[in-house]
Amino acid sequence: MTDVVQPTLFDALPEPRLMEPDELTTLERMEVMRQDYGFMPTTRDELNAAIGLVGFETTPGGTARHLNEILLHQKRAVTNDPAQAVRSVTAEYDGFARRAQSDHQGLINLQGDVRELMNPRVSIGEDAGSNSALRQLVRFMDLDAYTLTKGEVWPGFDPLKKAARVRGKQGARMIVDRYSASEMDEEVETHVRDVLAATTVGQTRVLVDRAVADQARRLDFWVSKLRESRNHGIARPIADRALAHLGEAE
Repeated sequence: MTDVVQPTLFDALPEPRLMEPDELTTLERMEVMRQDYGFMPTTRDELNAAIGLVGFETTPGGTARHLNEILLHQKRAVTNDPAQAVRSVTAEYDGFARRAQSDHQGLINLQGDVRELMNPRVSIGEDAGSNSALRQLVRFMDLDAYTLTKGEVWPGFDPLKKAARVRGKQGARMIVDRYSASEMDEEVETHVRDVLAATTVGQTRVLVDRAVADQARRLDFWVSKLRESRNHGIARPIADRALAHLGEAE
């Protein structure tokens, strides 16, 4: 599919216009999402999609208006199937929500497991290193430090680079982050192992609570955008299927 060019972030807002999206750096965008919406997107694709939607929150129609701008852009570009762009973007919202729900549940399970560990001083990598949700915990730790320090603390690789784009069930477009890939890059795998070796069970108990809350707010954000997408005729069938799959049908 031809890449969809997102409409200008604030061009739907009344004057005075605040800021163009290309004036916002990646770190500034992350800080907007962390401060104002309480979560950190896990890939640059998700970050850009979320920021694009934020610009339409004060506009009548919200997400549906954003989707219509995409449709109009595709029509002006004389693409073969302008409506497909709307379907694809809505399917990406579905994918972000599904990843958030899966990560949230995995971290909740980890939260319960960590509470049962007896020695708070032992390394979490030693006591629970096989728990797959530890990857998402390290991702949270990395993104939190990366955002708070404005990029001064980083894992030695781009933490927002996607690992893959795959087709999920019922047409969801799943963008997989590097920490969640079925096969992690060697540098990511080594980093995750080192972080877990240096993090105690006691520290993990605090961190996992924050990570669970982060994913809960991420899920809430994307569910709300799927609900708003129902107001666009082309997006509605996809949004309805997505919400039903998530257990969020109204």
